[in-house]
Order: sequence, then structure tokens, then C-alpha cells
Amino acid sequence: MQIKNSENVCNGDIGFVKAITENEDGEKELEVEFSGNRVEIYTVDDLEKLELASAITIHKSQGSE
Repeated sequence: MQIKNSENVCNGDIGFVKAITENEDGEKELEVEFSGNRVEIYTVDDLEKLELASAITIHKSQGSE
């Protein structure tokens, strides 16, 4: 679940991890697919914008409204 707004993804949006890869610099990247077939690539530094959403409260999920 996204916990900080970004350009294409809003706070509260829930996505699914599709791949963990390495870029040409050897840095790990996380590919996450959100609703509407939106795909966002996260670097290690961007991971602070994400949180596991296996069990969330109603209040947390309302961030995307």
C-alpha cells in the first residue's frame, strides 16, 4: 500500500508486487502494479513510500479517496 502521494500513485492505493529486478547500475528495483494497470517502479530509496497491506484498518484504506 502506498503511504505517501507521488506523481502517479495516491496515498492508500493498494498494488501487487510483480517483479524484483536489477537495473543497469546493479541496484534492486521493485515493480508494483496498481489498479487500472498502472505500473510503478520503486528503487530501494523509494521503499519508504510503501507498506505491507495484509491487514489494514478502514481509516488507512480511506487515504486513496
